[in-house]
Amino acid sequence: GKMIGSDPAIFQAIGYCYHHLGDLKSAVGAYSEAITLDPSFVEALVGRGNTYMDYLTVEGNSRSKADYQQSLRLSPGYLPARVNLALLLQAEGSFQQAWNELTAALETNKVYAPALEARAIVSLQMGNHFGALLDINMALKKSPSAELYTNRGVIHQFMGDVVNAMRDYQQASSVDPHYPLAHFNAGNILFQQRQFRQAITSYSCALERTADDSMLVNRGIAHTMVEETEAALEDFSKAIMENPYAAHAYFNRGNLYRSLGDYSSAEQDYKKPDDWLTVYYCGEALGKQQKTEQATKHFVRAAQI
Repeated sequence: GKMIGSDPAIFQAIGYCYHHLGDLKSAVGAYSEAITLDPSFVEALVGRGNTYMDYLTVEGNSRSKADYQQSLRLSPGYLPARVNLALLLQAEGSFQQAWNELTAALETNKVYAPALEARAIVSLQMGNHFGALLDINMALKKSPSAELYTNRGVIHQFMGDVVNAMRDYQQASSVDPHYPLAHFNAGNILFQQRQFRQAITSYSCALERTADDSMLVNRGIAHTMVEETEAALEDFSKAIMENPYAAHAYFNRGNLYRSLGDYSSAEQDYKKPDDWLTVYYCGEALGKQQKTEQATKHFVRAAQI
């Protein structure tokens, strides 16, 4: 048989493993080796394209696009390449081009779920809610999943249909009780309906599987609404540990300290993020601590931002 040194499939498999381990540089190296050995190896081209995309840089994106386009020149019917190219175009804000690529993919296979799901999201971004709903319904018929039910819930919410959105989030949770986004989105609806205790329960279900600063902040605000101050402080502080740049966490914790009359802690939190509202409140907290001159400076700065 072939020696390892000359079998492109082995390098493609190595590239795949490196990519999943998060070692992008080694993944690109292995995929490139596979492509050198077999320049028409579309899976390796798409694998390398996916790796470049994960660099999250302009340079990475353009290399990624080149790989997807090359694999489509070699094999126009290779759907993963077309869908990934569309996702890249979508990320760049080229929604119409993305929609065109996905529509081309669906002409090859009209029930290809990844293309249906992606086109639903692009349609939503383009303001075509009905088209989005049609695509997601078709995808759900083909392969129901918690993620698809959750995405359909989001589309319903965009269309102002909270009842069906909630039904979809519940359906998602029954398909996969541990899918965090379904619980989080359901929690947000309950929060908007001022059902704070139920919202806290939903956020807690979401947080069993993932530590996300937005989820923690929302749960913290819900705790605040039912006057569970300790729990709220704990959530805001956890959110800041998760993401030290979480402006909304500092802001909400600052508000809570301010309502408790702890103005020096409030001032510390308001100092962190630098948007005008925060600067304004920092001035207010300073004023409460009789640092009038400094406070005036803060208000003037807020007016200038």
